[in-house]
Amino acid sequence: GRTEQINMYKKAQKNTYEKPIFILGCQRSGTTLLRLILNAHSRITIPEDASFLTPLLKKENLYNKITGESLENLVKYLEANPHFKLWNYDYTNFISGLRQEREISLKDLLVRMYSSYCESFNKVVWGDKTPSFFRKIDILFSLFPDARFIHIVRDGRDVFDSWRKITPSMKYVSVTALDWSYKLFRIEKSLKNIPAKNKLTIRYEDLLEKPEETVRTI
Repeated sequence: GRTEQINMYKKAQKNTYEKPIFILGCQRSGTTLLRLILNAHSRITIPEDASFLTPLLKKENLYNKITGESLENLVKYLEANPHFKLWNYDYTNFISGLRQEREISLKDLLVRMYSSYCESFNKVVWGDKTPSFFRKIDILFSLFPDARFIHIVRDGRDVFDSWRKITPSMKYVSVTALDWSYKLFRIEKSLKNIPAKNKLTIRYEDLLEKPEETVRTI
């Protein structure tokens, strides 16, 4: 019921739900591998891609709460979204609690959503692995100043080779190179504004060649 949902939310606030882990990197750079490794930890859980949240990650939503018809439409959007369903957990309580609210901040929305996923696995640290969020790092850091950002970088030539294996028609090396270099530039530029204690850059190659050492560093 409503009381149970409130108690669960308070419990979430007392734990580490507001200190998430954000995995950053270009597609085909090992972000999924890193997500699976971190998911094996007894305290950490990171769901599938959350690109469906991209429209919400706007600067105006840092200061304005979601209310009225916008909130109603958001509930409908989440309930019917096929990508949210790929998280593959029972989000009934999350949706039900959201429906009873008159307004909600973007931060509270994200904490409730990810912490409900976290609770379903009896874990206490949530994370995110959404490659398209490379444009939203500043907003994510504004929402979660205690968040940890892990940037995984892979040799651009291998990124192209990986794309070519899953998409045989991929022949334009220059296009892949431009995409890779642009995303690296955007991520590194945003990370300059984040304290050293909140960020870490690792190499995909190190994760393969020195897995134990690299994971311990993380």
